[in-house]
Amino acid sequence: MQIVVTLEYKNGQEITPSDKAKPKTVNDKNYQLEIRDAEEDDGAEYKVVLSNDEGSADSSCALIVKLPPERPTIKKGIEDQFIPIGKPLEIAIEVFYYSFSNQFIKIKQQDLHQIN
Repeated sequence: MQIVVTLEYKNGQEITPSDKAKPKTVNDKNYQLEIRDAEEDDGAEYKVVLSNDEGSADSSCALIVKLPPERPTIKKGIEDQFIPIGKPLEIAIEVFYYSFSNQFIKIKQQDLHQIN
């Protein structure tokens, strides 16, 4: 009984061999997909489907292409404030920072100051 291998799907679309993506049959039991010079848009859900006269089986995985770290950017900076004596002051900024490892910029409680 012959097994048909649909090497890869990217987000539900069958991958056609190209210079960028090359599905390969290594041997009767090993198959692989080579993606050269991975970029952010290569990140997707990938799937392999095996089938024969008796049915089919599949396996899938998510590919996340890690972006290089970048320095934080201030999207909205602090502005001059005028407040009455004795009133609390809050100074806030909006930042943008991408980090694959889910480490975000955090403002600790001791970094917040109130002027009375």
